[in-house]
Amino acid sequence: MRDPDQMGGAFVAMIFEELGDMLQFPEALREKDGLRLAQGLRGGAEAKLRDVLGAGQARMQTSTGVTMQKKSDSDGFMIRFSGKGVSDEMIKMVMEEVQKTLEK
Repeated sequence: MRDPDQMGGAFVAMIFEELGDMLQFPEALREKDGLRLAQGLRGGAEAKLRDVLGAGQARMQTSTGVTMQKKSDSDGFMIRFSGKGVSDEMIKMVMEEVQKTLEK
């Protein structure tokens, strides 16, 4: 996909706002595919698109509504936490538990 400033389309902003966290290589997205994504978003298909885009990524949801998603980039791996109940305090607690596990 070309630079959003060059395209001048509001659909590009919509895609990046709604799905940017799920697109690993947004610059590789063809304009035609970007238009199709925007059409789906305008049609209310964000949840379905997120499910499809997340299918190749490890994702778990707890019974308390916290979603954990495994991601990776050139710097390594990360786990994204989202949903109700996610707080700075909870993340600190999770990091302490991970530290304990890794030090065994």
